[in-house]
Amino acid sequence: MRARWIIGPRSDVTWFLLPALSGYLLIYLNAVGFSSFLLWWFFNVTVNGPHFFATISRTYLDADEWRRRPALYALALEKLFPGARIEGGRLYYATYVGDFTSIPVALDAQARGSVHALAQTVREAIAQGFLPAAPRDQRECDRCDYLEVCGPSEWMRTQRKPAEALAPLVRLRGMP
Repeated sequence: MRARWIIGPRSDVTWFLLPALSGYLLIYLNAVGFSSFLLWWFFNVTVNGPHFFATISRTYLDADEWRRRPALYALALEKLFPGARIEGGRLYYATYVGDFTSIPVALDAQARGSVHALAQTVREAIAQGFLPAAPRDQRECDRCDYLEVCGPSEWMRTQRKPAEALAPLVRLRGMP
């Protein structure tokens, strides 16, 4: 079996293998007497911090993600606490810009259907091995933290991808 790279040999080693190995290096350095605080600080600045902020900016700045999150959380609570009555979730914009607005999201048939469609679409994409980057325009690429994975101008390449293959993603984006 031939080795397959996610991005390429150099990028995969840099972004996937070295951070994982750095954790073991830090454990070893702590065992031989280096300061735990300095090792913790170094790890958070070089490995954990960038990953944390990439995740936050990708999920918390994505409007579609914000709309679906309360229903996902409510359904997760149903699974965690069987028998408990979970009626919904809410979006709470805890900022001045968001005007400290609270928006309730009922866990009704529509919300359940949306989450079910999301789960089914992701399940099928994984089974087919087709999880495409499909930004709608350049602005999505400008704020995305995965530019190195896709490369420049992914939004233009998306226009050449087969429409039928992207149809499930387009349907998801159009759902409430």
